[in-house]
Amino acid sequence: MALCAPCEREGAHHPERDPVLLGEVLAGAVLRALWRSKAQRGS
Repeated sequence: MALCAPCEREGAHHPERDPVLLGEVLAGAVLRALWRSKAQRGS
């Protein structure tokens, strides 16, 4: 499932693009937040 129905419909116009899954977006955001937190602590 794409992020939302309009995004999914828009993606149909661009078949060369893979759909973006919400779980992948959230996982990436969590990993970036953890990396930033670690960098701020100087670890």
